[in-house]
Amino acid sequence: MTEKKVNKLPAPTWNWLKMNDAVISVPEPLEKIAPISEGGILHFSARAGESVFFENEIRAGENEEKTIIMDYTSQDADENGGEKNVESAAGFFGIKTRVVLEKGARVHLVKIQMLDGDFTRHDQTFAEISDGAEFRFTQIELGGAKNFVEMVADLDGEKSYLKSDISYYCADGQELDINFVANQRGKKSQSLMNTFGTLGSGAKKTFRGTIDFKRGCAASSGSELEETLLLSENVVNKSIPLILCGEEDVSGDHGATIGSVSDEMLFYMNSRGIKKSAAEELMARAKVMRTAALIPNGSCVEKIEKFLDEIFSKKNAEANP
Repeated sequence: MTEKKVNKLPAPTWNWLKMNDAVISVPEPLEKIAPISEGGILHFSARAGESVFFENEIRAGENEEKTIIMDYTSQDADENGGEKNVESAAGFFGIKTRVVLEKGARVHLVKIQMLDGDFTRHDQTFAEISDGAEFRFTQIELGGAKNFVEMVADLDGEKSYLKSDISYYCADGQELDINFVANQRGKKSQSLMNTFGTLGSGAKKTFRGTIDFKRGCAASSGSELEETLLLSENVVNKSIPLILCGEEDVSGDHGATIGSVSDEMLFYMNSRGIKKSAAEELMARAKVMRTAALIPNGSCVEKIEKFLDEIFSKKNAEANP
């Protein structure tokens, strides 16, 4: 097992809170996993207890348009339906994706994470965006025990464009550590980062979002928006919006909304026969599905809905034995 620092902020600014990076334990050796390709979708299915990795590169030529969907699921360690050995069931999934967009290219990359609760995952996405190219990145985070997610986009070209949308549901001790960085070098480049999620009992989440206006990116703009719904008092939420500026003629803004369901909303729901637990479930689902709606594949959206059904069915069963 090797300890390594990941998800590093481009400019360390939170030393006293120890939020500049994260530490992940990577098992050795890692075995390369092969996805099943089906209609533009790469399906990954890791067995519980395995330590696997995958690296891929997506290239889009001049004015080319591509949509790539990657989904991650896991299998039970015991094919005969017996009890899983807790020690052997813990798995690791490492994935690195490089995206290269030439002039005028358009790429929509979707990553959907639906692993079981025994997995640690390290997911990296690096994008190079040329003149007039557009990179759209959509990510759904639902499963796994510990997830470390990184996206770094280099907007090198004039009028290059980035839009990232990530939604998550974390509860029951899950940990999610996110680091998104937009390096804007090209003139008139634009970046938009949207993050929507819900934290339930025992969940921990860190979001680092950096817009870095490099010298020479005149007339560029960047925006960060985060909404976090807290469903329990015993959660840990860390939000680190960061704007770095080496150019004068730019526009950057960020906003974050963090809080629980208001008494007014609960009263409204209760007056219509909706209990507190059902109201919280509706709002948690809505945050995920607003991002899932961006996925141009109905079967993938159905899988997400089914996974959410399983999560909340289990939660309701535990609350009402």
